[in-house]
Amino acid sequence: RNPDHPLHPHLHSIQAKLNLRQVVSEPTRSTISTDTLLDLAFLSDPSMLSSCTTEPPLDGSDHNSLRLDLFLSPPRKKKVGRRVWLYKQADFESANNLLLCTPSNIIQDKDVNNFWVKWRDLFLTTMNSCIPSKNISSTRSLPYINCDLKCLIRKKQRCFRQAKKLNTERSWNKYNKARNKVTSALRSAKKAFLNNLYRDVKTPRDFWAAYNRLLPNRHRVPETLTYQSETTRSSFGKSDLLNRFFASCFSPSSPLQNNHSADCATGPSFSTITCSEEDVFHLLSTCKAKTASGPDGISSAMLRGTARSIAPTLTTLFNCSLSQGVVPEDWKISNITPIPKSGDPSLA
Repeated sequence: RNPDHPLHPHLHSIQAKLNLRQVVSEPTRSTISTDTLLDLAFLSDPSMLSSCTTEPPLDGSDHNSLRLDLFLSPPRKKKVGRRVWLYKQADFESANNLLLCTPSNIIQDKDVNNFWVKWRDLFLTTMNSCIPSKNISSTRSLPYINCDLKCLIRKKQRCFRQAKKLNTERSWNKYNKARNKVTSALRSAKKAFLNNLYRDVKTPRDFWAAYNRLLPNRHRVPETLTYQSETTRSSFGKSDLLNRFFASCFSPSSPLQNNHSADCATGPSFSTITCSEEDVFHLLSTCKAKTASGPDGISSAMLRGTARSIAPTLTTLFNCSLSQGVVPEDWKISNITPIPKSGDPSLA
């Protein structure tokens, strides 16, 4: 277009909708008869522009090259705070003694949901008093950085702070040794990890699985999500759109008919199914120790450490739930991670 002419209406509407500003003012293609501005550059924040100039054309082109100098700073990833339980320092003996004395008002409550809420609060209160914990802010690290490497890195950081404080030759030598040890350990861990990947990758699926492991900070959910012409950027909005889409994939089931005829009675009712205390104890004591806790905050390590003391109470709760056909509301809540399969990932 001619620099003095306005943008095409369609391009102008896109510019206005996205709140962009066109920053190129010099012609980018010059001929004997006219100078034309054909190459455009749009910015959402013009203040980041330092200068915009045109350079001579590259070989074989009749368009000038654009040069934009921008003020850019890499975005800093927000650290996510989380609570870590120090199970090695846990006093499970005291926890078991406290949980054996479960108040009768919990055990005798016939409302399944109230029973569970009271027991959950008592259990978590006991865990807070018997298991030390700390809050840490962490980001996902590379897959070959294990606990031993993290310990070496923390030791190197302590040596650096000490050397900076004392500023002696001995302290700096100690820091240099720690730094070199970390560098060597990182190289060895990375080499071993890549060798294992090379050995295990045999199909395209294996390749992309390895690719995703090497990009630990990649967001699975895109910055914007769209469903039925509605677009959102907020986390709550994305979860709402995904929930609406998933709900649309299913039709509501028809209510069950209270028909107690002999034709429908093909099996035992739930009221005849009971759990034994030994069964519950066996399941609690064989939980996988390193699985993450759900939204209720109760981990499998807590359940294993207190299996003998909580088995009688949970047996009562399970039998009460089966006999009434009622499930506590907490057990219907789960942490869900949507994983894009194919196509445009911004479409719910």
